[in-house]
Amino acid sequence: MSAEVYLFTGPNGVGKTTLIRSIVEKDPARFTHIQGSSVLKEYLGVTTYEELEQFDKEFKNEAAEIAISAVIRRAKESRYSPHLLIDAHVLFFDRGTITSSTTDWHATADGIVAVSADPSITFDRITKD
Repeated sequence: MSAEVYLFTGPNGVGKTTLIRSIVEKDPARFTHIQGSSVLKEYLGVTTYEELEQFDKEFKNEAAEIAISAVIRRAKESRYSPHLLIDAHVLFFDRGTITSSTTDWHATADGIVAVSADPSITFDRITKD
């Protein structure tokens, strides 16, 4: 049985990573957490978000498409790969401007989980980061 891919998406601070980590913790042999930004940083050879911000948005989208598609392809080709829970965005929010960050890899997801929270909770989490 090949791996299934589930995209967990939502705004920064909503709790995507926390939710995924709790799922993986309950059954680590069955699920693997993939952070889209970590895959992208590794692919581009950077380690911080500040370095990542230096790249053009369009270039980052193209790079993410290549890097995340490769991770998904390897998982789906492996007979024993656990299901991937990918933590990534479909929209990019920057000082009031909203742009799409979707690429072809998003369409390969077997399911999409839109994570939401009360806006005040999300705002509190963002300001603490």
